Amino acid sequence: MFLDCTSLFLGLLASLVSKNDAIKRKNKSQLPAYKNQTDNFEINEFPFGLSRIETLAGFTNGSLLIGIVGGIYIESIQRLLNPVDLQKTNELLIVSVLGFIVNLVGIFAFNHSHDAHGHSGHSHSHSHSHAQAHVHDHDHDHAHSEGAGENEQAHDHHEEPASHLATNSHAHSEEEENHLSDNMHGILLHILADTLGSAGVIISTIFIKFFNVQILDPITSILIASLILASSFPLLRSSTKNLLLSLSNKQTVFLKNEFFQELMKIDGIKTYSTPRFWPSGINDQTDKLTGYLHVQFYKNYGNNTLALRDSVHGLIKNYENVFEKVYIQFENEMDDFCWCRKNSGIVAQVEQ
Repeated sequence: MFLDCTSLFLGLLASLVSKNDAIKRKNKSQLPAYKNQTDNFEINEFPFGLSRIETLAGFTNGSLLIGIVGGIYIESIQRLLNPVDLQKTNELLIVSVLGFIVNLVGIFAFNHSHDAHGHSGHSHSHSHSHAQAHVHDHDHDHAHSEGAGENEQAHDHHEEPASHLATNSHAHSEEEENHLSDNMHGILLHILADTLGSAGVIISTIFIKFFNVQILDPITSILIASLILASSFPLLRSSTKNLLLSLSNKQTVFLKNEFFQELMKIDGIKTYSTPRFWPSGINDQTDKLTGYLHVQFYKNYGNNTLALRDSVHGLIKNYENVFEKVYIQFENEMDDFCWCRKNSGIVAQVEQ
């Protein structure tokens, strides 16, 4: 019971913290731009936000479930080796029935709150997340010109068309309605575990009361514990992948077989290196990607990087439904390798 209460408390706390962080970030994003950004620069303790605290809570709840299952196994085996005659089965039956009813109410309330969240909260948050697609450039070509034009190249923001926003946000929110976060998944599993436990006690108590089958109680406990254990593994697998910023197979195939292939077709690009992409949010199957990439161009393009940059921007813009933010560092092939990709072994090149 203590572990169950701890799980529910962690889930509630993580949900509140994540929601509060999202509201703060939204309010900051709506602040007007200042001319002197250095006067308003703020170093955040958590630069990537606290959205994944719900995933961490889901992982913790999955781990607690394994602890609960282990306790049930140990107690059930002890009762198999040392049978105990159950007394006061009437009181036990009443308590278990009341517990079963309470758990059913909890499941109903959980489903109701999740449906309300899916039809309101999700559509709101995703309409905000699709509001902009960013491409950040950093030049290291040592052949650029000075002036206002070059300053504009250093930090570009591209907004998505409004028509695409409406369509993409609607489709995205529909997918999210069917998705249960790791935190909510963990809470649901704990509620289901309690419900199954109450049902098992009811069944075993009835058989013990009328048929005196004492061995059925530990056997039922083992079966229920096995079901809980089997259901906790998907939660642990999902939360671990999200915490490690793992890409789905679909996203990985897209990057390797489509995006990078199209990137290498752009005239003037010699190679790319150090590709790092990760899901922007907590739902790895549906979220847009954030990442950075080094692009090296041939030395004879040193005085014509604007066209090269525009081509790369155009390519990323074509995949605005995939990318949230992409940081690109353009480098002349004559430049020394950046420190961040020395000994990385991640370099792609084509012959021209």
